[in-house]
This record gives sequence, structure tokens and C-alpha cells, in this order.
Amino acid sequence: MEYVIVAVALVVAIAAWVISGMKAKKELEAARKDRAEIYRSCFLRGLAGILAKMAKADGTVTLEEVNVASKLFNDMGLPDKDRELCYDSFKVAKDTNLPMSYYASLFAPYSTKESRKLIYEILWDITAADGKLDPGEANALKELISWFTLEPSEYDRNEKRCSGRFVS
Repeated sequence: MEYVIVAVALVVAIAAWVISGMKAKKELEAARKDRAEIYRSCFLRGLAGILAKMAKADGTVTLEEVNVASKLFNDMGLPDKDRELCYDSFKVAKDTNLPMSYYASLFAPYSTKESRKLIYEILWDITAADGKLDPGEANALKELISWFTLEPSEYDRNEKRCSGRFVS
């Protein structure tokens, strides 16, 4: 009889341990999913904010600049809810007093060097969309080099790449 009680107690203990392990695994997976969603949101809000601040760096956001940002959001193949998040974040960021560095701090930690380099090129495309390189835009592009931890030569390379699109 004693052996049966010990065996039953052991089975119950093992079952409780397995069940608690399964529950802990589910909780961990949910926490990872929540964290991934937070990272994705920071990345997208930061990206949209940087694009908006660059478009507004000369004081005016043109339709051409908005089109460059919209094309990026569409080309990224984002689900509708993420694309809407980007559009909404762009609209808010262009009119808020938060500096571009705030949006860079949201975006940069969740991006790769290659994606920061690509976005830096797109920021130059936004700047060139209206045919002018305004001093405010040039300063923002120079500051982004350090915020994005890119080589300083990226500024010169992109300035050369876009120079034919700037009207004298």
C-alpha cells in the first residue's frame, strides 16, 4: 500500500511539473510575441518619423516627398495594419515638436546596418524629391550619419548620387 501511495504521489508530482512547464513555455512564447510586436512598432514608428522629419526639414512637406515615403511603405510589403501605422506615424511626426533624433532612437536599435544604409539613401531621395538641398536638410543628413552609425563617406556618396536632381 505504501508503494502505491508513493507511486501515485510521484506521478502527480511529475504531472504537475510537466503541466507547469507547458504553462511556463506558453507564457514565454506570449512574452516573446509581445516583445517582437513592441520592437516592430518602434521600428516602424521610428522609420516613419525619420521620413516625416526629413520631409519637413526645409519647412514644407511636398506631395513628392510624401510619395517617396508612401512608395517605401508599400514596397516593404507590410500588412495593412502596419502600413496604416506608418502613414499615421508620418502624419503625426511631421507636425510634432519631437526632434528627428527621437525617431532615430526608435528606429536604429531595431535595424541592421544594411537597412540603416538603405533608409539613409531613401532620405536623400526624399530630400531630392523637391529639387533642392536645403541647409536644414543637409544638417539633418549629416547628423543621421552618427545616429545611424554609418561611415561619413555615405554623405558624400549620396550627395553625388543625387546631385543631378538638385536644381541650382
